[in-house]
Amino acid sequence: MKKRVKEGSMTSPSAPSPALPICVLDRDTRYLAASPGYAKLCGTPLHAVTGKLMLDLCPPELVDSARRDFSAFDAGKCIQKHKIAYRGRDFLVLVNPVYGDIGGAVVAISVALTDISNAGKSKTTPHFGAVGFPSSTSERTGEGIDADERSRLLDGDEFAKCSETSICHNSRDEKRISIQESFARRGSSLGSRITLTALVQTLAVAEYLNFRHAANALGVSQSSVSERIKALEDTFGIPLFERHARGVKLTDAGRHFVEQATMGVAQLDHAVKTIGMMARGDRGRLRIGVHALIPGSFLAEVVGQYHAQYPDVDVEIVEGTASEVVSQLRVGRLDVAFVAGTPEYPDFHSTCIWVEPLVVALPASHPLADRNGVTWADLAAEAFLVRHGGTGPQVHDHILLRLAGRWLSPSILRLAVERGSLLSMIAQGYGVTIAGNAHTLIRPPGVVFLPFLDEPEPVPFSAVWSPHNRGAVLRNLLDLANQKSRAARAT
Repeated sequence: MKKRVKEGSMTSPSAPSPALPICVLDRDTRYLAASPGYAKLCGTPLHAVTGKLMLDLCPPELVDSARRDFSAFDAGKCIQKHKIAYRGRDFLVLVNPVYGDIGGAVVAISVALTDISNAGKSKTTPHFGAVGFPSSTSERTGEGIDADERSRLLDGDEFAKCSETSICHNSRDEKRISIQESFARRGSSLGSRITLTALVQTLAVAEYLNFRHAANALGVSQSSVSERIKALEDTFGIPLFERHARGVKLTDAGRHFVEQATMGVAQLDHAVKTIGMMARGDRGRLRIGVHALIPGSFLAEVVGQYHAQYPDVDVEIVEGTASEVVSQLRVGRLDVAFVAGTPEYPDFHSTCIWVEPLVVALPASHPLADRNGVTWADLAAEAFLVRHGGTGPQVHDHILLRLAGRWLSPSILRLAVERGSLLSMIAQGYGVTIAGNAHTLIRPPGVVFLPFLDEPEPVPFSAVWSPHNRGAVLRNLLDLANQKSRAARAT
């Protein structure tokens, strides 16, 4: 049965608004790309959308919807069609996967929204709950669009069965929200009915101005290119090309369409390339918590080499005590923390990356300064200076562990100073301190570093990260650190 729709009827209450262009989301529901129309829907300038978390701009219901779609793709389920309510309007959501080049995994999703707030409701339209999702599990899983049907819908095969101004109804559509009901008719934006293949072929013909040459360049048949562009022109109701014996020529409408489509395809191509780089860890952001980053140290060399190999990854360094950086790791402000020791946290993964011998820092004028090394007994009467920050808390505990119970209570002065100020105080004879061997690379004037002769083992340093963080940028850093550690042990 066909229902005729008169020209200009799209202003009627039963007609849905045009589909909004897509946005592209990564697994953290962070916007990789967004269209001006989508930014307008969020009530935010376009430049403020890309790179932001979806949760920063949209209610949790929309974020949950995106996460459900990722889960469906991961489980190999059919693509789900769902309706959502947002800011007092109803939208039909169509989702496409974006695949990376590592194992063919889904690394992002592109989302298209169609405003169906005023679309006519048929008796067979599924019921949706208050937050815009199906009110039962069976409705959600039972109304999925299988891959074959989705391909037909996106390629426009269902539209080809109807004239440009008609709406089709059949037994298949009776169990789903009619696709025809979800799009505006003539005079409206048709972006959601145009396939990427059609756009690419149109741009190729516009470049070569010849159907045969364009088809050869794309590796497809000339007839398929010709038929697809003819269908596109029929959809628009206006020719894009003037045909003649030697080739084709763009019409004014075709020239305008090609200019706009070129920008759209370039933006989508950039988004796909960007998500591919993120899947490989070639692009993104890495936030690292450290106790210190001393030039020439093992950790500084790892970070420097990582930056050289992955220049498009933004690396952020945060210094703090072990408890401070782990706390920031726990609330998601860091991706990895490097701490002294081999801590075991029930909610984190950790592994020892490198070790350093323990040394004591003495004033150059100290009676022990000309020795080859010292013992803990040599330092029993010394005043130890310890920082509140960095590895200060662990240094404090280690001094107590080595001296408590064997001599009088050790003198430990805790100071709220930076590492440079602490070493300056030692040079002036205020006391001594202990540190990892990397501190010897600083070479502060007036300070001598000596190894311990009776320290049972070097100080281990570990990487700590969340088991939920499966990002390639973090994996690449840990792989690089482990490789460098193995090379150091081999030498």
